[in-house]
Amino acid sequence: MTESEYDKLFRNANGCAIVCGSVSGNLECIDVDTKYDVSGDLWSRLMSDIPNDIFSRLVIQKTQSGGFHLWYRTEFETNEGNQKLAMRPATDSEMAKYNQDATKTITNPNRLPSVLIETRAAGGYALIYPTPGYSLIQGEFNDIQTISNDERNRLMVICRSFDEIESEPVIPPAPKKSEITKDSTKPGDAFNASHSAFDILSDHGWTESHKEGNNLIRITRPGRPHGSKSGVHNSYMVYIHSTSTPFPTEKWLSAWDVYTILNHDGDYSASAKELFKNGYGELATKPNSSSATTTNPDGKPKPETPSTYFQPLGFNKDETGSQRFWFYAFMCKSIISMTPSKMSKANLLQLAPLEWWTLSFPKNTGFNTDAAIDFLITVSNKKGYFDELKFRGRGAWMDHGRVIIHTGTNLIIDGEKRPLGVDDTEFIYELNRPLNLSVENP
Repeated sequence: MTESEYDKLFRNANGCAIVCGSVSGNLECIDVDTKYDVSGDLWSRLMSDIPNDIFSRLVIQKTQSGGFHLWYRTEFETNEGNQKLAMRPATDSEMAKYNQDATKTITNPNRLPSVLIETRAAGGYALIYPTPGYSLIQGEFNDIQTISNDERNRLMVICRSFDEIESEPVIPPAPKKSEITKDSTKPGDAFNASHSAFDILSDHGWTESHKEGNNLIRITRPGRPHGSKSGVHNSYMVYIHSTSTPFPTEKWLSAWDVYTILNHDGDYSASAKELFKNGYGELATKPNSSSATTTNPDGKPKPETPSTYFQPLGFNKDETGSQRFWFYAFMCKSIISMTPSKMSKANLLQLAPLEWWTLSFPKNTGFNTDAAIDFLITVSNKKGYFDELKFRGRGAWMDHGRVIIHTGTNLIIDGEKRPLGVDDTEFIYELNRPLNLSVENP
């Protein structure tokens, strides 16, 4: 602009600012807002965390409100606008003040945050010295230094480490109650039918505080302040967030799960026997792996599930809403899932060889695929709902209270090698590339 344009625009101005972003040579500012700092030492902690070789090259000014601006340029355009890097939850007094006039009361302080550290970048600007109330404490605005993008990323990581907001976990829908009490002849299912998971937790000192959304209630583990978010319950199952408990996190747990973990260290077999002694359900007998207890209409044996070839795991719905049926194929030691429309001859042969299908579902030529599909759907439905979180890849896992090593080609349980697909594991292990793991090197 010309001097006359400048004089006209700024004649009555009492401050100045810099526009950020690529238009100003990849200029960026980190704004540290200490007026929201309840700790009183945010600035000193931030200064001590920033490496001196970066800190010494920043232009730093103190703001009118007592905060600080850190100025620098980056080598390359970041293509990022203004960002909130660190926030803190609301204090009790801030919550009370907000809720005085709010149409909808907020109970979670993380939903009323105050920004501690943010950036001014593309699309943003910030006031600078000599605007009244601003003072330079390091460097000059006519000599703003350029730092590398890697150094800038280090600054971002350091600033984000001061964030105090607890991110809201995404809680998946819980299985329906009918799905966890589907077979009252089993001790665990019978136990679920007459107990809720939180009732058991409450006997061990857990408390509930308030509603989370429409159908969930927040629960707090022993030793934590009332209202702390250790998990939620939905009247019959619990979902644990806290890692300071014996329970697996981010997973819906039934009353039987909670009982087994608390009383039997995750040993479901011992838990079922104990419940049976106490009058819950019946103990399952191990199925015979060979042939048939019923007959087809033509008088030929109707097969039970052949344990030498595959095992039904159950059913659920895929992302399109279609019913999907899951199986463990012993021939390839892999999990196979199919919708009814995909139960073609070729796909059925992934589960068992042609000879078995031909003998089990005979037809003049080949085998009766309709009868075979009906059989697969029936045995899967009997198994009930299948949770895909049952999959376990290679590595070390907790399973029924034991450490299990999945090497890719076999399992190591209690120091002994076992084949994949053993019938006493809680989870399901697929064949994969072998890892060089052995019992000799614990």
